[in-house]
Amino acid sequence: MIYGKPTTLLYIAWNAETNEEVVNDAANHTISWIKGNTLITPTNSPTEVSDTLAKGVYAIEMTGPEVECFVGCLTGVSSTEGVSIIPVIYTFDRLPDVAPGTNGGLATVDGDNYIAGIQGTINTLDELGSSGGGSDMTVVELNSISASININEITFYRELNDGSLEIVLSSGVRITISNQTDKDEILSILSGYSSS
Repeated sequence: MIYGKPTTLLYIAWNAETNEEVVNDAANHTISWIKGNTLITPTNSPTEVSDTLAKGVYAIEMTGPEVECFVGCLTGVSSTEGVSIIPVIYTFDRLPDVAPGTNGGLATVDGDNYIAGIQGTINTLDELGSSGGGSDMTVVELNSISASININEITFYRELNDGSLEIVLSSGVRITISNQTDKDEILSILSGYSSS
């Protein structure tokens, strides 16, 4: 359930004397909501879900402010003799309450595994050099990448399953190179460096 978003909560009314669910009893219920550790009375009244297909199950619409908590307990009493309202604990997550991939929603990826909805036009590390890059690292065009990487900064490199080359610098920056010419040039430098 989403923190602070109006929602429907369910509970069960049970008759301990007859050992069965109770139907047609909503008008007799006084429902309480424990929001965090504060007892409140919900704004709305409960309704019965179905007296034949969901015997004993009742619903109550909770407002957004009523569910602005991470845990809550729906409980209450019935004025009907022998009937108990079974307490139900609900948890709420603070997530966006709009569709994924829309403004304010969770990020999604497209068919090329790029994060959808990012502002701007940079989608790969290959594009960083031509677009200015970040302020905490220097990235240059791939046709001169071997001249721009200090060989002493490379802490790890490997060839990935897709044939591209991944380089990890001591700063934690990961660079993936898929252009075969650039890859061959860097591997040549790295093999010469490791053999000397």
